[in-house]
Amino acid sequence: MARHGRHPPPARLRWCPTPPTKCGGSDGVTYAGRRRLNPAPPGPYTWTDLSGNANYPGDSVCGVAISAAGNDAWVKVLTTEGEVWETECATQGQNFTCNNPWVQLTTPS
Repeated sequence: MARHGRHPPPARLRWCPTPPTKCGGSDGVTYAGRRRLNPAPPGPYTWTDLSGNANYPGDSVCGVAISAAGNDAWVKVLTTEGEVWETECATQGQNFTCNNPWVQLTTPS
């Protein structure tokens, strides 16, 4: 589900800036967003809800991060139980495709 506009997802959003891609979480839902940077001024974010992907850890998500390299991006979430989960996305051009299942990573100790 994509969300269009200049306004981010609902309140209690946690930001992880990596322009032109951002991510945030709110009320157990995790979003990733992408926007064009050229021509100036930058365009509005198009938000993608990642909480519907298989194996999403649910309402316990309390932190979000995103990293990108080339045409790939990885969104990681931290749960209140200390678990770390990740999903991989494709970011070719203005396309942002995130439909891979969430995979649990090694829990920090």
